[in-house]
Amino acid sequence: MNGSGPDPAALSRWLCSGQVVDHAGHVISWHNERHGGFPYPEAAALWLSWSAWRRGGGVSPVPREAEAIVADRLASELGSAGAVGRGGITYLFDSCVALDALVRASSAAEFALDDEAWVRACAGLGRFLEADSPVLPPAGAAPRWSEEWGPHLNRAAALLARAAGTARRPEALAIARAIRERCARTNGRGGRRYLHAVAYAVEGELLARALGEPPGSVAPGEEAEALARLQRSDGGLPAWSDGSGGARTDVTAQAIRLWTALDRRGFAGVLTRGLGFLARNQSPEGGLLYESGGGDRNTWASIFADQALAWAGGDVDLRGLI
Repeated sequence: MNGSGPDPAALSRWLCSGQVVDHAGHVISWHNERHGGFPYPEAAALWLSWSAWRRGGGVSPVPREAEAIVADRLASELGSAGAVGRGGITYLFDSCVALDALVRASSAAEFALDDEAWVRACAGLGRFLEADSPVLPPAGAAPRWSEEWGPHLNRAAALLARAAGTARRPEALAIARAIRERCARTNGRGGRRYLHAVAYAVEGELLARALGEPPGSVAPGEEAEALARLQRSDGGLPAWSDGSGGARTDVTAQAIRLWTALDRRGFAGVLTRGLGFLARNQSPEGGLLYESGGGDRNTWASIFADQALAWAGGDVDLRGLI
């Protein structure tokens, strides 16, 4: 099945290229000659988690120098506030992804968070709960999906729980469980839903269960079936649950991971079509286009696709989810 997808060697080369990682350790959101991307701490965290997964899983590793420079940059951005974001806004989601990535990188890149860094990080995460807002300062009227409580934050909770378990930090695990409990009070099933966020919610639920946490409010099987029904004839998934929006590679790669983890045989048809869609949207440089017909070679979509390919062609380890 793996052979029908994009070229993994080209994906890896592109993700380690200067189009993605700059000399200062920033990871760029996307590459497009007509409108450049921006340094994005969440993308850096995903990149660092990806590099640790590659090295730990016996896949062709990322150069250690690149891991170290990205880890150092991300740690400095986590900084005294214990949170990361962009544009003057810090995000609970991004901060959990960053903390987990730094913990995952600790063995691969010989980088570790000290006690002081953990104290700052837990204090920073606690401020979101105290304000009952997943972004600080809190969003105003008509917030985006990423600026309000929703099931997608189950992924943040699960990543934080994984980091807490690895680093043996019970105070961080308590925060992870508080985030998960807050998510359970949010009804994210009604209305028009952003599928990238839906996939995040399912990923978080599956990872939490793999870590031994009790089942939460997300139903992975039902959501995976719903994603399969939304797949278009070209194998891609739309941006939104009502079928609108361009065909996106990020959620398609996420769905492939979910389908493979839940029922490889039962989802065989949608898996094959999804892999074909990713292959057709791989740029000559190796990165995946964010949207079919677009020009942005997208960093996080390419990272998700690399793991999706590995899972589709081999064993699935949910505890290693990027």
